[in-house]
Amino acid sequence: MRAASGPELWLLRLMAERGLRLLGATGLIIAMTRESELEVVAEAGAATPRVRSLPLHGSALGTVCESRTSLALEQPTARETPWLTELGVAAAAVLVEPLPFEGQLGLLIALGDREPGFDRSEVAAASDLARSIVERLEAERSTERERLRHGVLARERERTRWARELHDETVQGLASLRLLLESARCLNDSHERQQVLENALAEVDREIDALRHLITELRPAALDDLGLVAALEALARRAGAIDGLTVNTDIAVNGPVPRLGPEAESAVYRIAQEALTNVAKHSGAAHAELALHVQGDRLLATVRDDGIGFASADPASTMTARPESSGNGAVAAATGFGLSGMQERAELVGADLDVTSEPGAGTTVRVSVPISGPTTT
Repeated sequence: MRAASGPELWLLRLMAERGLRLLGATGLIIAMTRESELEVVAEAGAATPRVRSLPLHGSALGTVCESRTSLALEQPTARETPWLTELGVAAAAVLVEPLPFEGQLGLLIALGDREPGFDRSEVAAASDLARSIVERLEAERSTERERLRHGVLARERERTRWARELHDETVQGLASLRLLLESARCLNDSHERQQVLENALAEVDREIDALRHLITELRPAALDDLGLVAALEALARRAGAIDGLTVNTDIAVNGPVPRLGPEAESAVYRIAQEALTNVAKHSGAAHAELALHVQGDRLLATVRDDGIGFASADPASTMTARPESSGNGAVAAATGFGLSGMQERAELVGADLDVTSEPGAGTTVRVSVPISGPTTT
């Protein structure tokens, strides 16, 4: 039985506050099992237990939890509710509702200080609240599993991409180098052999540069050491040097540059990188612009080009299309590792992705990320 995640804890605390008002209780406690322990994970009102963790087996509260039954008691005695003593709380009336959730056990405990105790409508409301909590937890965990699934798929696509890059670039280059060295070994003329060896050395230098480029793409040091702005500027220079593009940068960030979380910065960098890669390989553009601006509480990165654009007036409609179904190279690239990959990256960090394009009028890719946390210069 796993511990509640951060979003689940936030949800439980929110539901505890809601339940406090809904039931007219003075205090409300939510406890969930974690392995062999029963832990208080949320509380509201005057409920401040002195003990926050009890053994599931061997404690009075654990026995109540394992019974999975509802309780409604007025003026409970110590004999009736020894688990109140275990928690270190007191109440003139109590309501208990089980919270069975994906193999985990849990309890919703409402405490009252009035007489008479909770009425029938409040007992029914407690049952409805417990059911709502379980449904919301199930929805949250389903969403979390979906996020994890998208993350796994994104990583698998990334691995496939690098495998293809290594095969098409590095392996082919090494095969060419081997042929050069094989031919040098068969030459009797020392001058010709020397020339072939010189060519082989030049090929080695090219492969070293190519591998350095791949390593930089895997995780640019500038992203960790100097931040997103420096990494994007280096990306623009590299696109110009390697792909022959003219890439202008428009970094219009006044004052300290907002630093995002590592995942968010990596997502913005990768989306910009993918956009420039598509520009170089498929758009037929001569010029591109990489811009970075702050708009309110969001950081906006934009890549636009003057290329052929998409055949479809709605690039977003191609995100789920099969690459082989289109005759347009840019669309095929986008549906393979381009637009769909960008969309997944954006969703994983809570960013918004917008792609606009017109045939013959270029393409614009925008990613907008919420800014949070401190800034740095």
